[in-house]
Amino acid sequence: MITFITALYEEAKSIINTYKMKKRLDETFFQYFASSEAELIITGSGYSNAYKAVTRHFSLREPSIDDIVINVGICGASSDYSVGELYYINRINDCVFDRTYYPDLLYKSSFRQTAVSSFNKVVTNTDEVSGLVDMEAGAIYDALSAYFSPDRVFFFKVVSDITSANTDFSRVDIDGLVSSNLEAIVDFAMPISDFLCGYNSNVIVFEGVEEELISSLQEALSMTQSMKDLFSRLLKYRKLNSQDIVGVLTNYKNLTIDLISKSDKKKVFNELKNDLLSFDMPSRVETTSYYPILNSGFTNVYVEEGIDLEGLEFPLDLSKRNIIRIDQYKDIFNRSKQNIELQKLTQALILTTNKGKFVYEGAKVCQSFGNKHFYYCSTIMNCVFNCDYCFLGGMYPSGFITVYANLDNAFEEIEEILKLHSVYLCITYDSDLLAFENLLGYVKRFIDFTNKHENLVIEIRSKFGNSKLIEKFEPSDRVIFAWTFSPDSIAQIAEKKASPLNARINALKKAQELGYKTRVCIDPIIYSYDWENEYKNMIDSIFDVVDKDKVLDASIGVFRISAEYLKALRKRKPNSPTVNYPFVIENNVAHYGGTSKLMVNTIKSKLEEYIDTDKIYVWDGTSEN
Repeated sequence: MITFITALYEEAKSIINTYKMKKRLDETFFQYFASSEAELIITGSGYSNAYKAVTRHFSLREPSIDDIVINVGICGASSDYSVGELYYINRINDCVFDRTYYPDLLYKSSFRQTAVSSFNKVVTNTDEVSGLVDMEAGAIYDALSAYFSPDRVFFFKVVSDITSANTDFSRVDIDGLVSSNLEAIVDFAMPISDFLCGYNSNVIVFEGVEEELISSLQEALSMTQSMKDLFSRLLKYRKLNSQDIVGVLTNYKNLTIDLISKSDKKKVFNELKNDLLSFDMPSRVETTSYYPILNSGFTNVYVEEGIDLEGLEFPLDLSKRNIIRIDQYKDIFNRSKQNIELQKLTQALILTTNKGKFVYEGAKVCQSFGNKHFYYCSTIMNCVFNCDYCFLGGMYPSGFITVYANLDNAFEEIEEILKLHSVYLCITYDSDLLAFENLLGYVKRFIDFTNKHENLVIEIRSKFGNSKLIEKFEPSDRVIFAWTFSPDSIAQIAEKKASPLNARINALKKAQELGYKTRVCIDPIIYSYDWENEYKNMIDSIFDVVDKDKVLDASIGVFRISAEYLKALRKRKPNSPTVNYPFVIENNVAHYGGTSKLMVNTIKSKLEEYIDTDKIYVWDGTSEN
């Protein structure tokens, strides 16, 4: 359903006719029209009327998963614009309450973009503001933000007058201005509603006979609430992996539960748990048939005020991007109700400067590889790969990539620490810098910096498998290239956007040939029913290609994440099998419980066929070894 919002009836006439809408007499607060395909609110002119009407409407009608809202209206403009021009609004300056809003621009379009400033009065003096002006956009966005994520609201403005020209509005053909642009707006909007319906509808639920069997077994096995919660998580995990649950549950339905003891019930419950986890991982390819309507990556670049684009050393050609100036990065990155997973399908770039620290001491859940002075440096927030298990998905409120453009300040901070002692520095802790190299060039700059400081060693860890890219760097014996490896059967589920296994293997081989120190990282290990064979075969595949004698060391770690981040990940990725496994929570860290040690020990034993034991660093879910 599309909800159109206009301030005036003249702005609404062509929309009402296009969708064959009828006036609804059950709404008397404002004019309301509807059809089977769309609805329209006429708020009345002015900031206050707009806010009240929108708030009233959506407080009485809760939006559905495929609903989008489009504000269409006329606006005044400074002399830089022309009457009749249509603009897609990328920034709303609310001049009534001194706030700024940014609708997400996730979908492909050829519309001209600009900002609009909203006032609570008619602006007649062009000196007050440059650009577009109206009296409703700020109020409409503010009211909609309580009900919609910023990717589902769209603002289109048609220039009706030049603010300094003392326009006689009785002579302005408002209906004509809107109707001449309506077809383009509708052609843009209709596929979005269809897309959202398909994108949001694939939610795992239990229905019919499944619910009956679940209820029956809960009662028969006298499940406590904690057992019910675990049972539900197991069922969801199995169903998310495209496995039948009815067959397993039916096998237990006919047990004469009333004749067995409490201990027998517990034994049966444990057997049921094992059966629910017993299956081969399915092949899964993400459906992308409706993704072409989304922008390609980094179409939109948000640039914080004060950043000189011409002074940046990025390989990325910013002249070919939509540049949107923002007051500060938090205005975009920290917005509420963002659709993070959808943003990650069409990521925008946010350029800011770090006014605080760049360098931090390494976290306890990360291996230090025996280095006394272990640090990490954060230059990017978020990652292009969006792996299902990544802690970043549970930590950040946005799916967009935020880049600190003042990298030289990071180098200055590192140099201050180097005056005190040597440093082992991970530069890819918060993102995969190698995957961004063709955009930012940060890896090359870090390698060049490292070559100038003899007491600095850096690790560059990646899932990016571009072998030729590594040839562009100046070799250094104080740079460790590390690749994270997962079996293809796991990667196609949990690491869909990362490079395939063979590409990562070849990239590590190329780094060896160029003289770099290399590290093999099997971290995180992701559970599957046949995990042992999958990971053993993968390890053989790695060392069939790379030179084991040139591998500096190896890292092993099971999947682990803070309980808080796991909760956020499950909310944001409700259909991810990876994060919906029934994990054990221990010391506020989620992992596979006793299975964690088994997985680590098994994979360590396999690695010992190629690498000395003292070169293998492990994290089994409880402590670093």
